[in-house]
Amino acid sequence: MKFKLFTISVFLIFIFSCKKEIVVQSCESPITGSYFPMEIGSYWIYQWYEIDSSGTEELMNGKIDTVTIVKDTLIGTSIYKKIQEKNSFLANSNVIKYRRDSLGFLIDPNDNIYFSSSNFTDTLKIINNNNFKIIYKMEVPTTPIETTAGIFDCLNFQGEMTPFLPVDWSTQLINTYYSKGVGKVQENTFYFSSANTGQFHRRLIEYHLE
Repeated sequence: MKFKLFTISVFLIFIFSCKKEIVVQSCESPITGSYFPMEIGSYWIYQWYEIDSSGTEELMNGKIDTVTIVKDTLIGTSIYKKIQEKNSFLANSNVIKYRRDSLGFLIDPNDNIYFSSSNFTDTLKIINNNNFKIIYKMEVPTTPIETTAGIFDCLNFQGEMTPFLPVDWSTQLINTYYSKGVGKVQENTFYFSSANTGQFHRRLIEYHLE
């Protein structure tokens, strides 16, 4: 009996002494770790608001948009997410987009950048035409963004627009806020000729992540 106990003890010591070192992986999943989760079937619902020059807000009844991740699509040698979007502010409200995550950069098939989680110094995108120029950079807001869906810490893909035509404003900011583990939370737009008198915000009211 003593011999058997001794044999079992040696066997257990051998097992535990040969056990490999455990590497603890991060508990952060690809969804919760991304500022633009894009699992198929995920969707976001937004409500439009109008803000006048005094800061008074008015809910725009019936102006509700939905963004849905539809499927994977191979373009060239890369897999993009096909995104179906309704944007009530556009004349053609139904929009199809293709996006993918490239090392923390949100890009389209033409390598245009729409967000970065790491680059806060470089110009990421420029739009330049006869009417205006927009320079996009990343910005870290000093306060959270609050919508009916919650209160979110965000990063802001911010564009600064400079007009080339005679208007009553010199620059305007285009802000697109993304929250980690949620996606796009809020964005703004305006009419070029009357940007000083009113802005329009599209804010998250509901979302579902697969």
